[in-house]
Order: sequence, then structure tokens, then C-alpha cells
Amino acid sequence: AFKDTGAVLAWHPWDGNMADDNSWLANVKAEVRFQGKAAHAAGAPDAGRSALDAVEVMTHAVNLMREHVPQETRMHYIITHGGAAANIVPDTAAVEIIVRHPDLKTLEGLWERVMNCAQAGALATGTSVEIEIVSGYANFVTNSVLRDLLDRNLRIAGGVTYTSDEAAFAEKVRQSVGAGALPPLDSASKIQAPRTMLSSVSTDVGDVSWVTPTGHMLAATFPPGVPLHSWQSTACAGTQIGRKGMMVAAKTLALSAVE
Repeated sequence: AFKDTGAVLAWHPWDGNMADDNSWLANVKAEVRFQGKAAHAAGAPDAGRSALDAVEVMTHAVNLMREHVPQETRMHYIITHGGAAANIVPDTAAVEIIVRHPDLKTLEGLWERVMNCAQAGALATGTSVEIEIVSGYANFVTNSVLRDLLDRNLRIAGGVTYTSDEAAFAEKVRQSVGAGALPPLDSASKIQAPRTMLSSVSTDVGDVSWVTPTGHMLAATFPPGVPLHSWQSTACAGTQIGRKGMMVAAKTLALSAVE
């Protein structure tokens, strides 16, 4: 879709305003499903082969891996299905798992090890395993020319200034985070210099950046100190606080596109 595109300019909601200079994290997400054999858990446990046991072996192995991976690695999972009743050996179980790393090649090696953990779960429990890749994002390839272009125009567009009512709402939302010291509220009105942050998020913009030069920026659509993907950031999206941040991004992208 982007192979004939000269350049891409993109943005993401944030708690501040900044031209992006981060590679973010490449990631892979999969659904891992185990198939075993059901049996009465008390009357005939020896006849069963527990798919849930396979999930537990896999996730235990993944957790042991954490000591032996690069520190930037992130691995997180949920058990999406663990059986139907406690008195039945589960014949099906499933886990959704995401693995992240800043470097795509390193991620590929980590992913192979995680998939070996899944195979180990099946082997140890006499079950079978099916792995379905759900999604995958590449890391973001930064572009200094487009970063500086966005930074220059972001400073022309300016930051977000709250009214007294908006500031009161923002403070109330911020206090509900319970995250200790918070940045000054008026930092939403300032433009931060581009910098590389230690952040563990991923974006599909990363895939685009491998195909065509891509510039990316962040705009304050929720108050400083409020985390991404929280009810607090969602609560701000439908208010003037969110709209003001969106307009900062719109102006910056338009000015940069014209230039």
C-alpha cells in the first residue's frame, strides 16, 4: 500500500508534544491452542491428557526464559481458555502471547524460543499444539530529516493550553492514576525536544517506516502523567482536552506536508 509513497507523516496521542525519535518495539502476537483428551478428573484421571497442563508447562517455561533474554524484551500472555469444569480433564486450552523487542532480528530469535516452549508443553503432556500468528509489528525506523521537519512545525503549532475548568478536570484525572510524582500540568503547553525514550510500546507505523521514509509525532491529547490505554486517557479523548491535542497534531502534519 505504501511502496509508491514518497513519505508518510503520522502521529499518536500522548501526554506531551514531541517529534518522535523512538524505534519503539517490534512484536509478535499468537494464539497457542493445545488439544488433549478429556476424562473424569477423579474417576479416570489416567485416561486424560490435560491441555491446561500444556498451557501451564508452556507459560512456566516462558517465565523461566525471562532471566535469559535481553532486558529490553517484553513477554506477556493471558490464558484465553482453560477448560469447562474442574472435574473434567480439559481437552482444549489456549493462551494468547505477545513478545516484544526493539530489534526485529533479535525478536525473531526470541520468538523461536517461545515457540519451543509451546512445543515443550505439548511434548510434556501428551497433547498436540497449534500456533496461529495473530499479528506482528516491525520496529520503527527513525528518519532525522522528517523528525526535524515535524519538530519545527510542532513549535509553530504550539502546545495545549487548558482553561480553568479543563485544568481542574485534568488534575482530578491525574490524581486517580496514583503514580507518585507527576509532571507539571502546564507541560502540555510546551514542546519537548526530540529524544529517545525507554518505552515499551509498539506501533504498526513501524511496518510503514521500513517501506518509505516516515515521520512520527506525539501530541498531548491527555494530561501529563496519564498513561496510555487507560480509562483516564479515554476519558479525556471525548473532551476539549483531547480535541486540542488532536488540533495540535493536525496543524503540525498539515504544515509539514505543505513544506
